[in-house]
Amino acid sequence: MQQSPIVLLDATDEERVDITFNEYITRALDEYRQQYGTEQGLELWADYLMSSINKIRRRLGHTLHKTLQQLMTTALRQHREHNDPSAHKAWIHRLLLDYYDPMYDYQLGKKQDRIIFKGNHEQVLSYLQDTITPSKAETLYVASCHCTSSSVIPGRASVIPAKAGIHSNQFSI
Repeated sequence: MQQSPIVLLDATDEERVDITFNEYITRALDEYRQQYGTEQGLELWADYLMSSINKIRRRLGHTLHKTLQQLMTTALRQHREHNDPSAHKAWIHRLLLDYYDPMYDYQLGKKQDRIIFKGNHEQVLSYLQDTITPSKAETLYVASCHCTSSSVIPGRASVIPAKAGIHSNQFSI
């Protein structure tokens, strides 16, 4: 994958937040509730979210970590008390823009010569369907970026992992 060609998927910040929300809030909570029941599932899932943000505390830096913790705590409170998960979008937005985007900007900056295509969801899907054979799909590197800068969220074309806004059900080639 280190020498693979790169396809950039343009996505708005709102699209990226929605995709991440659906994966890490809606789907993940559903899975926890199915396995542990409604109340225990919610509490175990909430613990998982908080421990996940704590695992990257050093990379986030003190200020961003504290901000994300506060936003997450507020979102979890609203979620528990009003069954309203929408406040999770605030911490997801900050995490994507303030943590993942700079990290991927840096990484993509070193790989500009490997970019072979850039477009929106439909354009990338069409490009992949028209030009990529299954054997090539194994080595193609797909990245998502928001439209206002070169920030990216990488994944593989053959199986695009659920990482910060990219999900396996988005492409089938």
